[in-house]
Amino acid sequence: MRETVTAQPLGPAVAELGESPFWSGEENCVWWVDVTGRQVLRTDADTGATERWPTPQQIGFLARVNGALVAGMEQGLFRFDPQAGAFDLIAGTELAPGMRFNDATVDAAGRLWASTMRVANDRADGAIHVFSDGWRMHRVADGFRTANGLAFDAARSRLYFSDSHPTVRRVWHAGFEPHTGRLGEPAVFMRFADGDGRPDGAALDRDGNYWIACLEAGTIEVRAPSGEARRSIRLAPGPTLTKLAFGPQGRMFVTAKATPPRPLSGLLVCDL
Repeated sequence: MRETVTAQPLGPAVAELGESPFWSGEENCVWWVDVTGRQVLRTDADTGATERWPTPQQIGFLARVNGALVAGMEQGLFRFDPQAGAFDLIAGTELAPGMRFNDATVDAAGRLWASTMRVANDRADGAIHVFSDGWRMHRVADGFRTANGLAFDAARSRLYFSDSHPTVRRVWHAGFEPHTGRLGEPAVFMRFADGDGRPDGAALDRDGNYWIACLEAGTIEVRAPSGEARRSIRLAPGPTLTKLAFGPQGRMFVTAKATPPRPLSGLLVCDL
């Protein structure tokens, strides 16, 4: 049964394409990005006050990797210094022209997993990479139009990933072999039918349940590791959801895309 949860804007900040939220307990804030608006944003969890930093290119994600803020953009990965507002390209992470980073997750070992896609989204040139010490890129899967939905289940050594493109709309999982650095054979985890929207950003809860924002449907679907449906949540008043992150005391932060006439195109907060 689908439940309805009321979401409220966390402050007045809006975005063209809000994405990639993550909770920072030390700063009591949520970091997130505006992909096409080319910005990094930091929103205070109590006041909603938001700081913004312009990015030199379209930005797919921001992540904290071993204490450092890392931004995935068109040219490659960049170290981000918020005090200076500077983005420094990390050597060895450069992408081919016409590509950009899209989604990412950081596993319990501190490894960054990140997907790439074509900016034009016109060919299945996207891939998923894992980064080892020294920022060496290791391609672990390819053939995606819009590789998305990354989340790593450390308890099961399992990577979740999806393809958001309207012609695909599937979520898979695959086992990870730490000794070889390879993914096992992918297995289909979720299929999206007409009316289900498209799989976008995802996160795991403490019990290993997979939560995924369903672009265009205004819902979040929750699946157990077995694939069993656990919850189906509609956020009112129906924003175009992109990704979610868990905060303290049962709070969930969700980013949204500006899709008129739907309201709420920035950072949303709700209580679970």
